[in-house]
Amino acid sequence: MNSTNTYSSLRLHFEALLFSHLFISLSAITLTVSSYLILGKSLSLFPSHLFMFIFCSTFFIYNLNIFQKKAIAGNTSRDRWVMENEKNMKYLIVFSATMGLYYLRFFSLYEILYLFHLGIISILYVVPLKFNKIDLNFSLRKVPLTKIFLLAYVWASVTAYFPCMILGETDFSSFSLFLERFFFILALAIPFDIRDYRSDKENKLLTIPTIFGVQWSKTLSGIFFGFFICLSTFRHGLDFITLSRIVSSVLAFILILKINEKVRESYYLFCIDGIMIIHFIFLVFFQIIII
Repeated sequence: MNSTNTYSSLRLHFEALLFSHLFISLSAITLTVSSYLILGKSLSLFPSHLFMFIFCSTFFIYNLNIFQKKAIAGNTSRDRWVMENEKNMKYLIVFSATMGLYYLRFFSLYEILYLFHLGIISILYVVPLKFNKIDLNFSLRKVPLTKIFLLAYVWASVTAYFPCMILGETDFSSFSLFLERFFFILALAIPFDIRDYRSDKENKLLTIPTIFGVQWSKTLSGIFFGFFICLSTFRHGLDFITLSRIVSSVLAFILILKINEKVRESYYLFCIDGIMIIHFIFLVFFQIIII
């Protein structure tokens, strides 16, 4: 009986970690810290306000749709979890937005302006556009074939290019890091389009899976991982950075190949999103054993 209770408790905490988007917020942090390691910078240079801002803003954006009733009216495991915890989640969303705005004060005006355009893209991606209380039923994610590219652009900008801005290194190395991260996120984003394949097809939303099919989409994800590794090899050679990327990309592609209609929501939120954390772990591991 005790083991059953322990299992139930662990499952509840695991679901809370995934469905509240705390896990993806932590993933954003590890991906940003990875940028410092790739740039050869000491983690002591990683500012705490950047850590807190990225965590709070990621949590806010990924949960913003909770304020849209129709967005949580579905029948997925996360939808049910959100409906059960809606009140507490709304408090946390408001708190994360408040803290995110607070930590903006530590950035320069130029950095804030850069973040502003990323915030606009992110909000318009999540929240349908309205004008004078008229729902135009438009969001950036509904623009044909742009969904994962917008996602990759924002993630690469925040976790790769923005740290370079803070360090004052907006040169070729920053662009290279941005491009590498862009292809990495593209490869990880395709599985989520595969997850939404049926609903997107019913809503006649053009995505890579609805146009090319699920199997070709998995292949394209592998191609993006290939671009990611090739760019890394060209830029860094076969050092600890490239080795960590090869291992994490191969692992990610194996997990993507296993995706089918029976895969649960938690598989995407833990296994696929978790690749960002795995990437960081391998980066640290190979750095220790090679240097």
